[in-house]
Amino acid sequence: MLFGITESWLREDIDSAEVSHPGYVVYRQDRRDTHNGVGGGVLLYVRDDIVSVEKSQLQGSFVNSVWCELSTNNSKRSRDVITDGVVYRSPNSSDDNDVVLFDSIRKAAKGKLGTSDHDILAFDVVCKVVSSISKEKVPDFSRSDTEAIETLLKGTDWINLFSDMSASQSWICFADKLKVIMENHVPWKNRRRKSSMPHWMNKKVRCAIRQKRRMWKLFRRTKSESLLAKFKIHQLKVECLVSDAKLNFEKSIALKIKDNPKAFFSYVRSKQKVKDAIVSLRAPQADKIVTDSQDLADLLNDYFVSVFTREDTSSIPDFQGGSDRPKLDTVLFSDDVVLKELLRLNVSKASGPDAIHPYLLKTFAHYFCVPLSLIFSKFMDEGYVPRDWRCANITQFSRRVIRLSPVMHIGSSNQKFTYNLNGVELQEVSVERDLGIYIDSSLQPSKHCLEAAKRGNRVLGMIKRNFSFLKEDIVVRLYKQLVRPHLEYAVQAWNPYFAKDKEVLEKVQRRATRMISSLKRVPYYRRLQLLNLTTLELRRLRGDLIQVFKIVYGFDNLSFTDFFMFANSSCTRGHCLKLQKSHSRINIRHNFFSNRVVNEWNSLPEKVVLASSVNGFKNALDKHFKHCNRV
Repeated sequence: MLFGITESWLREDIDSAEVSHPGYVVYRQDRRDTHNGVGGGVLLYVRDDIVSVEKSQLQGSFVNSVWCELSTNNSKRSRDVITDGVVYRSPNSSDDNDVVLFDSIRKAAKGKLGTSDHDILAFDVVCKVVSSISKEKVPDFSRSDTEAIETLLKGTDWINLFSDMSASQSWICFADKLKVIMENHVPWKNRRRKSSMPHWMNKKVRCAIRQKRRMWKLFRRTKSESLLAKFKIHQLKVECLVSDAKLNFEKSIALKIKDNPKAFFSYVRSKQKVKDAIVSLRAPQADKIVTDSQDLADLLNDYFVSVFTREDTSSIPDFQGGSDRPKLDTVLFSDDVVLKELLRLNVSKASGPDAIHPYLLKTFAHYFCVPLSLIFSKFMDEGYVPRDWRCANITQFSRRVIRLSPVMHIGSSNQKFTYNLNGVELQEVSVERDLGIYIDSSLQPSKHCLEAAKRGNRVLGMIKRNFSFLKEDIVVRLYKQLVRPHLEYAVQAWNPYFAKDKEVLEKVQRRATRMISSLKRVPYYRRLQLLNLTTLELRRLRGDLIQVFKIVYGFDNLSFTDFFMFANSSCTRGHCLKLQKSHSRINIRHNFFSNRVVNEWNSLPEKVVLASSVNGFKNALDKHFKHCNRV
């Protein structure tokens, strides 16, 4: 029913799915006051057909414990609710921890064992599994009457139909036409349950497995040695087919990873034995455990709404539009522009509040581009947006509570004053995350390098655990698309200049190349040559030089004078676009983007910096690096 584990040695970068067990909900408490994350930590596994809620109030200041409350789905009496916990006490634990531990046990205990001072926990558990069947209906476009739809659309004269209508009337008429098409020519079906078969399973493998099972049953009945020999031969054949199917499927994921990354994450989720789910929650108002799906959704929605501030909109001044403001009087919605946008729709997305499915719009885009261009033009002329376009199905997923902006004191000589906003003292922080980049009070990139490497290693672990074949073409494609972007996101703003930070990032790529089974014992730089890769340090330098080229030639909307100025030296050595390097008093300024690239830019050959386009500069720069044996 439940079991506990101590000395889990888990860290925050290890996901709960890695230690999950099929059929159980896992509760964990990691120990944070350990050296290098070694030691401590507890786990509690509860069977998923038992309603369980974590009780953090029993933990107190004793960090190596986890408690949860167990009850049945039809629990109505207090004796049907029990409290269970797992506690780890270190041999050198202090007396204060012992006091907290005994206090937590007394709170969870329900009585004494006779006249003894030992506690006893007595309970009865009756479990009932309730399975829910989805009755949701979805359109089945594979059985739709395409010819009837085309005939109906061909016979509609949209221009004459909309001639005497306003923009709103035209949109309502168009939407009604599409609803009639959906009702009369597109059948509906029950939403299909997710298949329990592996994603790589195909028809050939499925038939071979069925044949193997039939051969095994026949052998069990007859006990024939000849049938056993045939079964073994067929079993080897099935193993080869399964291996080939897995390899081909994983190759297809890697080939399409840029256009369809969802296929990768869907495959990874299918490999997880235990799914993270919200089993039950405690309602704070009624002080009861909520298990119903609708009640859980309402409870979470109320919590999400409570963290947002409702602004007073009664005193908003009226907008006084001026005649000198620019107007959108030159916007044209041609049939070709609308057709191009319709063909870019993703048919796998769900329909919005208007119930118009994107599959229908994309499939018959050549017929819908004319009425939609007329409707868009009418709304632009009237300066009005219909209500259907202003509505959207929004799912709130963020649980982060809105807080006041913190204060970060920068510089060693900062006096660190306290600041208040409306009488509330602002929190002082040493590290803050802004636009995905971690900034600390020293303005050094070390913290962000650690976080970027952590994210990259997390994805690499996901690839290593879930992919059976770590071939060269599979690993390299997945690494370039899923891992390397974490290591190079906005790198011009936090380019590391300490050797330790560079090594932290380089270890991620070193680990990725070592995952390839055929290159495990090959030296790192040789692996890079075989895989046609370069070091991350050289890629960062290449990105800096490309950005300088864009700024110098005006390909980016950035002012050249805000970053650089041309050198006034009369020396004729080098190219004609050399930059002046400004004096830097501190190390941070010395490694800023506008300073760190000057020497590298000035050392480039003239044929490289005088390239006519960005792609020409990239090609010339790569040839220059290759000529200089820079990796």
